[in-house]
Amino acid sequence: MKKIAITTFVASTIVLMSGCGSSNGNTPGGVDADPISIVTVEGAQHVLTGVHTTGCYASDGGGRIDRLTVTGTEWTNESDLYADDTCTSTPNRTGKLIGNISKVDDILISGWRGQGDVAPQRADGTGSLSNNEVVSPFNIEITAVIDPTQVFGGGLSIGFQITAFYVFDDTAGAGTYIMYRDDDGAFASASDPYVLNANAGSTFSLPSVAISGDTIELANTSWVSNCYLDGLTYLITSVNYSETAITIVINTFSDVACANPIGEISYGGDLTNSTLSTISSWGGESAPQKQDGSGDLTATENYTQYTLTITASSIEGEGGISIGETFLWGYVVDDSVALATALYGVDNGTAAATGPLFIQGQ
Repeated sequence: MKKIAITTFVASTIVLMSGCGSSNGNTPGGVDADPISIVTVEGAQHVLTGVHTTGCYASDGGGRIDRLTVTGTEWTNESDLYADDTCTSTPNRTGKLIGNISKVDDILISGWRGQGDVAPQRADGTGSLSNNEVVSPFNIEITAVIDPTQVFGGGLSIGFQITAFYVFDDTAGAGTYIMYRDDDGAFASASDPYVLNANAGSTFSLPSVAISGDTIELANTSWVSNCYLDGLTYLITSVNYSETAITIVINTFSDVACANPIGEISYGGDLTNSTLSTISSWGGESAPQKQDGSGDLTATENYTQYTLTITASSIEGEGGISIGETFLWGYVVDDSVALATALYGVDNGTAAATGPLFIQGQ
């Protein structure tokens, strides 16, 4: 059975400011061996790889959602602008910046701008962040600009360089963070941060990051596998999501065509604490081919991991799944073909190449 924990990284964009200054090498920290690892408020290191998003916020008379995706040293900054301030309509303007990043020495910020120019509250509610937080800046060199409607204000071109940083507030512990952008290379912005939390700062109820870096909504969807062999038994798995919960039904069959049923088990529960994770392997199996046939999935795919708390089970008891148990739950989402998105189950970081799920009705 699959254990669960989910990371929801909502993606967001950075407003690049041409006046950013460079950092110096005489402040705490220094360059970390990992070029995309940044220091946190608690003094830990956070690998920036993944997808981060802001909530919907007011901009240009409507709403805006920013999305940041970091893969290795590639940095992608996207923004969607909406006519309404709830970001529920179709975006009427979009922009994307792509660049390469390289980390430099840690610095101390010079204070905060926005929201009254005061430091925001810590995520754990125990006080305010410091006016001199330690941050890990990085240089960005733009390699692509896709911004026909000048969402980013124009003036950006290939080769443009800037230094930026994030204040990474991890004081609330695992399963959540608030990541503040820089204002001008010295000050941090208290406005419209990226937020990681299953139900905070996101227009999604049950978001799941896909291999493309986009986020898909799992809430109120139904998925089903084809007939597949698991050990000595043929199975068809069905998964149904509500706004905050999941139900899994596994039907077993005696034949390769899954025409002769021999049993059924079911279980389900509530999903919380979404987090971005990376698989460790495909469990000794070969990685499956992408749906678009462009190559295989990798052994380090990102996925959104949730904590599943069991509320119903047809197989309680010794060796089964009991009400109240918790598991880590997630799927690698292959969206290389939009109309044939496939979900591959992940158990404690190990992905299963067999029995992928497809949206019901496709």
